[in-house]
Amino acid sequence: MPALNERIMYLLKITLILTALLVAPLAHAQGKLLITNITVNEEGIETVGSDVTALITASPNKGRVVLYEKDGVQIGAWVRTNTHHTSGGSSAKNNVGIIVVLDLVAHLQREKREVGYSFLPEEERILRIAEKFTVGTGKTKRKITVSFIGKIE
Repeated sequence: MPALNERIMYLLKITLILTALLVAPLAHAQGKLLITNITVNEEGIETVGSDVTALITASPNKGRVVLYEKDGVQIGAWVRTNTHHTSGGSSAKNNVGIIVVLDLVAHLQREKREVGYSFLPEEERILRIAEKFTVGTGKTKRKITVSFIGKIE
């Protein structure tokens, strides 16, 4: 029986370590952005994407989620806190600032947009984003518009 107890203790330790490794990245997140109503429009053809949740972090490039991927085009997003404090009295110091970074990758070309939002503490934290991307040149030029609604949780 002692061998069985040692094995059980070993499995419990492994389980705790794996759980800690899986939960650790979530501990650094400062919230979530629920992204809904994802719409991608290319040359009048509209595609609706699935809802996703992005973690809000203090580090850029962390917690990237894919909003759309089709025909060599991928649109991703990540959300980070805005640490830049603006002047404007005591109310500006209490604002919640976030930056939504959108990136589009198409045929070895990358475009990036950053959209900043600042919310008062009592304000409902909903964002509406619509960004236009142009990739390629000449006959291969593509105009893509991505829009969605985000809600901070």
